[in-house]
Amino acid sequence: MCAQSLSSANYWLEYRAEASPNTVAVVDLDDEAWTWRSLASAARSMVDRIGDAGVGRGDRVAILVDDDIATIAALHAVWIAGAVAVPIHRRFTAAESERVLESADCAAMIDTACDAVTSGRGATRDPSSAGGRSTRSEVLVVLTSGTTSAAKGVKITSDQLERAARTYLSRLGVTSGDTWLAPLPLAHIGGIGIVVRSALSGCRIVLCEPSDTDRIARYLASCRERSAVVSLVPTQLDRALRSAAALMRARVLLGGAAASQRLIERACDAGLEVFGTYGLSEVVGAATIESTSCGATAGVAVDGLEVRIVDGEICVAGPQLSAGYEWGGDLAVDDGGMYHTGDAGFMDGTRRLVVTGRLDDLINVGGENVNPAEIEAVIDEHPAVEAVLVDGVPDFDRGQVVRATVAGRIDSKTVKKHCQERLAPFKVPRIVEVVDSLETSSLGKVKRT
Repeated sequence: MCAQSLSSANYWLEYRAEASPNTVAVVDLDDEAWTWRSLASAARSMVDRIGDAGVGRGDRVAILVDDDIATIAALHAVWIAGAVAVPIHRRFTAAESERVLESADCAAMIDTACDAVTSGRGATRDPSSAGGRSTRSEVLVVLTSGTTSAAKGVKITSDQLERAARTYLSRLGVTSGDTWLAPLPLAHIGGIGIVVRSALSGCRIVLCEPSDTDRIARYLASCRERSAVVSLVPTQLDRALRSAAALMRARVLLGGAAASQRLIERACDAGLEVFGTYGLSEVVGAATIESTSCGATAGVAVDGLEVRIVDGEICVAGPQLSAGYEWGGDLAVDDGGMYHTGDAGFMDGTRRLVVTGRLDDLINVGGENVNPAEIEAVIDEHPAVEAVLVDGVPDFDRGQVVRATVAGRIDSKTVKKHCQERLAPFKVPRIVEVVDSLETSSLGKVKRT
């Protein structure tokens, strides 16, 4: 692992290309290998076009993201140019993309699909006098995943990116000889973080579409050494375990949603070493990381971050906390500097964090608070279930009752029976609707309306 502090995002790629020019940096979706030298060359070519578009230091540059090598080159190019990257997922509609462009006041946009840089307003900004913006030299404005509300733009500095990357590398023991499978969108902090970790450590990235379960399963099934790392959300891990029959040897960084005890046990039985994590864009990735040792916790707080439970809500504080949103409102920070995440959880007997869901998702059934994440985890254990969403619907007698919307080859009676055997009566879904599919975010998480 590279121990030297590289201090600024615009040096990361250049440093790695000089240190390891002929080492493979990225394996793309077509299994073509790119060395650090070739990646740096692609980024430098884009830097020239960014300058030609009139972009100055501190300007926001939108990147229309595909999960490919061109996006990685574009991220580094924006940073080398001294600008601020604003990744926009290509799954966004034209109206959604336009809102981001306007909210971030982007000077230019890079379309990685056609290798084009188009100028926006064209004016350069003096970062020291930018109205309403942080003076902490952010290099990235990343969108929250937006599964429960409209996406917000989180401002992130170079120091925060590097500190977060080194935390991951240290906790997982990643070295330059390792390979990291990246089936997380490069428009979100989960995917971008892998790009930074690779540049700092020299580990190889293998790109993968988030929905490509077969590629994830093949990768895991091919792992016979501990040199393999993969970042997954619980849905991806569950699908991969169903597809891959062989025993595996890899480190899995599991986050994005609460994982059930059963899922962790299945992964451990398959030979995987699972690292539970709780993270969010506002703290540049993980607030907690730890090997689960077959226990479904998110682990202990990373160095420099404080994690507390306040009235059942997970709160965090520390230098990794973003200075705020570029748009979308203010961070919910109290007078003590603690950021109130809106996530529900508790500390177990060993002071490890257990995430139970979102506070605002709680269902009140006749005075009993029911956490939909608990019910979703139970239903998701059934092998015929592909995806599930649990919410509350109004009821005259009880205030609310539990509803489960299930995608899979299963019927409502089987779902109810499965729940009755595992849950208290008031938690069992009163209503079960079976559908062909459920809408998911680019991270593979089921969207809540």
